[in-house]
Amino acid sequence: MRSPRFVPVLAALAALATAARAQDSAQMAAQQAQVRAMVEQIARERPPQAENAARELLRRLQIERSTLDSLHQSSIAEYWGEVAQLTVQQQMLSQMGDSMRQQLMAQMFGAEARARGLQRAYRTTADSGQERAIRERLQMVLERHFAAEDSLRALEIADVERRLAQVRAETLRRRRDRVQLVRQMVEEVLRGAQRPE
Repeated sequence: MRSPRFVPVLAALAALATAARAQDSAQMAAQQAQVRAMVEQIARERPPQAENAARELLRRLQIERSTLDSLHQSSIAEYWGEVAQLTVQQQMLSQMGDSMRQQLMAQMFGAEARARGLQRAYRTTADSGQERAIRERLQMVLERHFAAEDSLRALEIADVERRLAQVRAETLRRRRDRVQLVRQMVEEVLRGAQRPE
């Protein structure tokens, strides 16, 4: 039997990239570590409300909730690992204000949950025909994940381009109005000056 490895919370980390447009790589790495720590904490502490959040996300992603039930019967550790990942993803979706990004993230989360299910099936099969079928299904699932992630990145590029256009326009305006702006700054500095009495 193959050793368990879990599909990482790819969409959660991509969502962090979305939320961290202007942040540097050190901050991004810290946020990624925070997400992993949250997943590990939930898996370790096993709060009952996490199970409800995980099942709610599965309902939203249109994935059979019986998947969790069968996982609960086969391996409590894997069950709580899955619950933890789904719970963190549910929280991230609920905090995403933009409905288009939320929809793309949900597609990514759904693909990841399906990939983890296929990963578990692959681990337990010894049939080469089944292995091939699982590989093909996994390829389709991860193609959908890539497409959703690519769309999310396209939205980010559009946001950056829009912001860049605003900064350029503001820079041109300031250059055009330089004399007037400098005069206003001089007046403000002098108004703030305290003359000796």
